[in-house]
Amino acid sequence: MKTNEALSGMYKICFLGSGELLLDRAKSLGIFVALIQKQASASIEAIRRADSILMCDYDDPDNMDLMLNFIRGQGIDKVLTLSEKALNAAAMLNDSLSGKTQESVVCNLLKNKVLMREKLKGTCFGNVKFLPVSSGEELHQAGLTLKYPFILKPVSGVGSENVRLIGDEKTLAAVSIEQDFIAEQFIGGKEYSVEAFSQHGMHTIHAITEKSLFKNKNASFVEQGHTVARVNNEGAFFSSVETFIGEFLDLIGIRDGATHTEIKIDEGVIYIIESHNRVGGDSIPELVYHSTGTDLYTLAIQASAGLHLDNVRKPVIRDSGIRFFEFEPGLVRCIYGEQSVKLFPFVKDVFVPELSNVAISGPIDSFSRHGYVICTSSDNVSLCLDRCIAAIQVSYN
Repeated sequence: MKTNEALSGMYKICFLGSGELLLDRAKSLGIFVALIQKQASASIEAIRRADSILMCDYDDPDNMDLMLNFIRGQGIDKVLTLSEKALNAAAMLNDSLSGKTQESVVCNLLKNKVLMREKLKGTCFGNVKFLPVSSGEELHQAGLTLKYPFILKPVSGVGSENVRLIGDEKTLAAVSIEQDFIAEQFIGGKEYSVEAFSQHGMHTIHAITEKSLFKNKNASFVEQGHTVARVNNEGAFFSSVETFIGEFLDLIGIRDGATHTEIKIDEGVIYIIESHNRVGGDSIPELVYHSTGTDLYTLAIQASAGLHLDNVRKPVIRDSGIRFFEFEPGLVRCIYGEQSVKLFPFVKDVFVPELSNVAISGPIDSFSRHGYVICTSSDNVSLCLDRCIAAIQVSYN
């Protein structure tokens, strides 16, 4: 156990709702680690790496004083989370610690898609037509105003959950409005995400990631893969996106930390789809690291702990990509081929779920996908991913 005198000279950080991935990095940097976590979500691996732990429901407002007293008692003045579910609570804690309201305002703006669209109105970033939808009448009006097809998604949804393409009046009539939605103009073209890290209002775009979707009609907006490619991260294309996103982050009020902004580009026009004040999901930070050598997780930890960090953009020196498996529906006996895939020199990671006598179906959102593989290549990473996908086989009962 470290003495109070020894602890006073250490860099410190409090993680909220985080696991081994972040805590292990922080311990490797010599940082004193405090952890606030829900009992049901706490992993033994994270607990073992924490120097101090508070188990409580961080979403319960009645626990705010308890958490603040715990954080202050450790001599910590910054909370970090990169989990979508804990962003609101982390923002409120940081604002209480700093005496400001900036983080909560930005977090609420990005989480509520209607608020974000309202904020962008009248600017070059407000080029997506939209309507709030909380009733059948408003949904019908969206069909008249936006024309078909249009997108309908929950105001505060994540993970492509309950995102639908409304293609005609028949599809519209089948929709049940049980929560607040936003209807948005359908935008064609290619979809990308922009991974940035900001310091004192200066934004560094570390990578542009190109997105691919499952072709299954029930998963029409579920990501099947992401690729960090050199072709998208240099030249005029990169410069135009870099300028656009930098100005967008200024408007939103981003000053510090990681952001993950999803855009579409159609006939040279950039459209904001949504943005988040965290790193991207789907192992995107791992792709950024494999392509550039920059670890966005470590940058976030260093910034929150008050350590010096290198936020200079590094060039993409190799392509990297992740591909999620798409298996035929059925009763799975076993999945095989993982060990062979692990031997491929271009494979960085592969995860195959343990499915035995389990009935599976096609993915309908990000949470119902079945495993993935990550590859890097100086030539064609898509061919590498294709080879891995072909090697993973399913035996059905």
